[in-house]
Amino acid sequence: MKLIEQIFTIENVNLQSLLGTNDVNIKPIEDRFSVLIVIRGDTVKLKGTKEEVQTVEKIIKEMIYVLNTTGRLNENDVRTIISLTSEGNEIISTNDFDNIILYSKKDAIKARTPTQKIYAESVKKNDICFAIGPAGTGKT
Repeated sequence: MKLIEQIFTIENVNLQSLLGTNDVNIKPIEDRFSVLIVIRGDTVKLKGTKEEVQTVEKIIKEMIYVLNTTGRLNENDVRTIISLTSEGNEIISTNDFDNIILYSKKDAIKARTPTQKIYAESVKKNDICFAIGPAGTGKT
């Protein structure tokens, strides 16, 4: 297993928002992958196996994308990015984060259909919301 070192720069990013308090946004990446992550100023250095370094680089770039588009990034967002990237998804759109209804310990629960998204938005906006439909259609 050959280790490689990858260095890239990040620009126009608030490092405090990207890394989180006490690097809380980087810890889930370090827990999941055997990659050394060193961030100094606008330079990121990754050291590990080729596959893992490439995956971690994608994750960090997705974190920057989410931070720049939504204006926020938290540990749950990072875990969602890790799980989506691990599933092979290349780019996360803001729609993926808009569809998230609830974070569980295992993964994010999100609306799978446009109708579920409309329903979830209704539940957030209204004190009482009634749903009628057959079993298994995502009413809960």
